[in-house]
Amino acid sequence: MALSLCPECIQPKFFLAPRCNHCNQEIGFLRQLAHTYAQWGTAVCAFWFIMALFTGGAGWVFLFWLLVILAPSMWLATITHPDN
Repeated sequence: MALSLCPECIQPKFFLAPRCNHCNQEIGFLRQLAHTYAQWGTAVCAFWFIMALFTGGAGWVFLFWLLVILAPSMWLATITHPDN
């Protein structure tokens, strides 16, 4: 089974599990997907940014992260939050 982090308590949970076994919160699929997308996208772009610092072009990596990772994940997190 694939593990991911719960958006509520940041503890490991099964990716497709509808409820976190640590905090007992309902986590919808789209919300879990948005959180995982933001987490992995940020990790990949951080690595890319560190590599770009040594070769130049770090500003383009930040712009890529802002437009491709941060904006869609914030939009997904907003529309899938349980308070909406």
